[in-house]
Amino acid sequence: MSDIVFNQIEEGIGEIVFNRPAKRNAFTNAMFVEFYDTLRSLEVQALKAVVIRGEGVNFCGGVDLNEVANPVKSKAPPSMAVDLAALYRNTRPVLIAAVNGPTLGLGASIAMSCDMVVAGETTQFGYPEVHHGLVATFALIGLSAVVPMRKAFELVITGRRIPVAEALQLGMINEIAPDADVTARAYALAREVAQYNEMAIHTTKRFFYENQEMPYSVSAHAADRVTRLMRQTNAAKKQAAAFLDAKAKEGAQ
Repeated sequence: MSDIVFNQIEEGIGEIVFNRPAKRNAFTNAMFVEFYDTLRSLEVQALKAVVIRGEGVNFCGGVDLNEVANPVKSKAPPSMAVDLAALYRNTRPVLIAAVNGPTLGLGASIAMSCDMVVAGETTQFGYPEVHHGLVATFALIGLSAVVPMRKAFELVITGRRIPVAEALQLGMINEIAPDADVTARAYALAREVAQYNEMAIHTTKRFFYENQEMPYSVSAHAADRVTRLMRQTNAAKKQAAAFLDAKAKEGAQ
């Protein structure tokens, strides 16, 4: 079986599974390519939410250090890491990380790049690249978007473990769940998202991230354009009519 597995769970919901449990789902170069291709394939599927999880008791323990110590020729083009960093936000479905165990280096980077994160009560995050003579470059893209600058610097320069309670306090994760319930809780969030209109979900995600990079005045004009566009969709008109009809029936009782 492949080290990266995609499954359609139910209508509108899928999952991506890191399937290398004997190695704590540490990434090889081949997995990196396969994960990238899997994320890209989500664009042509009718999905509203995708849960990303690890097989076994770990989400992802980082990069396989055997490949760092004994470099092999990577199948990945030089730009793939750059493309992957942008792909998380540009992927249409909402990405929900279901995180368990020590989630380090690349594993922490993937989790921080997802739209929402559910973490187990014994989960620890960390960016130990500096311990191995490496630099947590791409980790900072996701981390610095959610954690204040000085704290983000501390975490990557020391490489220390981050307990799950601290991760919640820092805004790195959305919620803590019992270890045995993490995946179930992530799917509950996915179902909550998937009950809504697909175009509304995709447009909300896209505008949310684009808005982070806009000056206020530009953001206001963009918000106006998106609002006008969405109000013209049949789904919005039907849902507005249904809401008003329900309110009218309530008033008549």
